[in-house]
Amino acid sequence: MEIKIENIYKEYKNFKLDIPVLQMANNSIIGLVGKNGAGKTTLLKILYSLVYSKNMKITIDDKTYKSDSREWKSKIFFSPETNIFPEAFKAKDIENYYKHFYSEWNSSDFYSCLDLFHIPDKKVKELSLGNKKKLSLSAAFASNSEITILDEPLSNVDPVERTEIKKYMKQYKDKNKCIIYSSHILSEVIDLCDYLIALKDGTCVLNCPNSYLTENELLELIK
Repeated sequence: MEIKIENIYKEYKNFKLDIPVLQMANNSIIGLVGKNGAGKTTLLKILYSLVYSKNMKITIDDKTYKSDSREWKSKIFFSPETNIFPEAFKAKDIENYYKHFYSEWNSSDFYSCLDLFHIPDKKVKELSLGNKKKLSLSAAFASNSEITILDEPLSNVDPVERTEIKKYMKQYKDKNKCIIYSSHILSEVIDLCDYLIALKDGTCVLNCPNSYLTENELLELIK
């Protein structure tokens, strides 16, 4: 699966995101890096159609999709940095919500992740920040979406479970999945990701395989 996204553009009063083209592939974890204000969150929201980019063109294996179409949205899952679930929801409510939208939703995977990541069966409002994050990741992996966006997926997660989650991510991407992994922890990105996308001041300064840059070189690139 080859993914090509063209004409990504959004302008605000004091900021402009302008990326002519991004290229991604399946069976890969793609690290998205950049300083605060570089455009990472705007890009992720555009990809998930939370922010509109008028002339954006999405092509997957020569088939074109409209960014606001249900067909495109059913191919992509977004796990944002902050909690997205209603405070009164429990795991069963999240399962019931997503299984009607994602045709490849796998409830067995969902509950396996809940067990693997040690998430208690409580209402969202009763969970710690780390458990809320792991709950969102469990839903992301159970969706079996072709493209999964993870924004700071390991924030507030303890070191032992970070290792388990990273291991699971690698297994998940090997099922012909594309994971977009946004993080400020450059060492983790370099260690985990197959490709790198670096943003600086609203432009893409790097979109290539992760094969040669050191952490310091990547840091210099996004300064």
